Amino acid sequence: VSTQSTGPTRNMNFVLFLDNLFSGGLVGTTVWFFFVQSPFLFNLMGREKFVPIMMRITKLYFNWAAAVIACITLMNIVAIDNSFAVSFDRPTPAVALAAIAVFVNRVFVVPRALAAGKRSAAERRGDKTADVKAFVVQGGSATQTKFWHQSVVLFVLLMTAGTVWHLIDIRTQQ
Repeated sequence: VSTQSTGPTRNMNFVLFLDNLFSGGLVGTTVWFFFVQSPFLFNLMGREKFVPIMMRITKLYFNWAAAVIACITLMNIVAIDNSFAVSFDRPTPAVALAAIAVFVNRVFVVPRALAAGKRSAAERRGDKTADVKAFVVQGGSATQTKFWHQSVVLFVLLMTAGTVWHLIDIRTQQ
């Protein structure tokens, strides 16, 4: 008896591999971007220098995250089971949570947060503070960006939670 995967099983294993790769990549990149790199650079550079750079790469990050979550969503909506039939029994609630969070951030929250950040540039002039806790709460400025920055963080946490939940579901179904 051969133990090698062939045909449909091999294809499903490849889809699961890609799902794990994309989901793990999204979680890892998000943790690095928001929870490792950002605090480090903020401490190193201070608010005035850090915010303009972060605003540019945040837009890039969310464009990338939207593409990745779209691929993950497609892999889970149109998952192919061992008989090549479309299967909807995959852990899509977790993926749906992550996808909705990315969509809301990408389309609604981030553009408004970036616009508020641009408007607050004058308030940051000469601001060399490097208090990460205050930045997490306030964003680019103490007055104009607080709500939008907290909203971005909330939806990033929801996206990360959904993706981690999805990864746990994948592991328990194999």
